[in-house]
Amino acid sequence: METSLSLLKRLQLGEDGQDWVAFCELYHPLLMNWCKRQVGNIEDTEDVVQNVFMDIFRNIKYFKHEGKPGTLRAYLKRILRSKVSNLYRERVPELIDFDELEELILLSHSNNTAEACEKLFRQACEIVKPEFEENTWLAFIRTHKGHEKAESVGIDMGLSRNSVYVSRCRIIIRIKECLADLII
Repeated sequence: METSLSLLKRLQLGEDGQDWVAFCELYHPLLMNWCKRQVGNIEDTEDVVQNVFMDIFRNIKYFKHEGKPGTLRAYLKRILRSKVSNLYRERVPELIDFDELEELILLSHSNNTAEACEKLFRQACEIVKPEFEENTWLAFIRTHKGHEKAESVGIDMGLSRNSVYVSRCRIIIRIKECLADLII
């Protein structure tokens, strides 16, 4: 699929809404395909692609094609990666440090000692651990308790760095939920 330079020029000038319709019809299937491979589900894919088109609409006037093949596709991929990244960043809850959890436990039960807090944490871990695969749990232990980098743990375990982060996040969320139940 080769982009018409005259279409891009008309889009940059913003003279005709039909040019946007033609552009969207041309690139929507491609962006949906690229995005679905990264995101996985159709609802998020549609949202991300819509955000990509909105970004293009706002910023096409700054795009410089310079006549090189593949320039527009690279531009579209860059915007898509940014929007997918934004989606994941919005979805990942802010992680609370376990030192903060200890303080939270101490504040909620002022008679608790650090030892009692550690016991509560271990109890939450025992409850949560069976919910996860052994590899996932081990990656969590290595990155959290062992302070190893997610990338090196991933390489050792045959996982991507992102998989290690996502797994760790899921476990932390469950531990936090479990601790909340145990504290109350």
